[in-house]
Amino acid sequence: MIVFAPLRDPVEAINSHLRRAGHAVHCTWIPALGDLGDALTQLNPEMLICQPQADGELSAVAAVRNQLAPQVPLIALLEAADETAIAGAIAVGARDAVTLARPDRLRAVIERELRSFRLERALSTTLQSARDYRKQLETVLQRSNDAIAQVQEGIVVGANASWLDVFGYAREGQVIGQPLMDLFEESSHAALKGALVACLQGRWTDHVLRADGRRADHTMLPLEFVLSQGEFEGEPCVRLIVPARKRDEHELASELGVSRSPVHHALTRLVSEGLLTVKARRGYYVTPVTPAGLEHHRRR
Repeated sequence: MIVFAPLRDPVEAINSHLRRAGHAVHCTWIPALGDLGDALTQLNPEMLICQPQADGELSAVAAVRNQLAPQVPLIALLEAADETAIAGAIAVGARDAVTLARPDRLRAVIERELRSFRLERALSTTLQSARDYRKQLETVLQRSNDAIAQVQEGIVVGANASWLDVFGYAREGQVIGQPLMDLFEESSHAALKGALVACLQGRWTDHVLRADGRRADHTMLPLEFVLSQGEFEGEPCVRLIVPARKRDEHELASELGVSRSPVHHALTRLVSEGLLTVKARRGYYVTPVTPAGLEHHRRR
């Protein structure tokens, strides 16, 4: 907390009132307007209290706060705080006005504004984290070798490059906005619709869905899908994932020019870290990516 005042006395008084109320606060005294900017940027305060001594001083303090730390609540500390004085302080940018003569109201106002500031900061941090996770997730989906499409209400709203390759399309715009069923043979529609509904309702586990896809050149392509719940632009969606071409340990070892043993150990480790999922008699699959999963691996 920063206290802008000509003398140190109000700083000590505010400290004393708040600590008696059980608040472990630290007040930094700033007597000169020229030092306020550095204090706001370096101390990262949760509140700014100003005891103005001249006309226009509260406005000047508010202007510095607005420029450097607009989210920090400003409270005016006045000799007397009637309705006219409080309205005047609010008009120039303060959240409220208090006096040392009313310590009960001073504490109540400070507690209210601190609580509001902390809630707003927590919300802002959460929203920023959600945006960061969404960007990370989008990057992972786009770079994945697995063919991945995101579907909302039966419409394809997202598809990565691997999905376009599987279905033989050159541009994302040829798929986005189109009904998912247009990409599949009619004989597969009933099973696909049922799977989408079950997945959204949380009733789809690790089953593999088999369906016949219809490529851009109208040729039929048998496919196996993994479905998972996801989110697209803040709304629930279903992710359809066609795992990349299956390769067993022998084939991977041959491609990498190593024996089978290190390949087996590497795959086992990826399974233990949650990056791969092994299915009996079907092999290894990349674990569907979720914001919670990204956060888990970021913290490890």
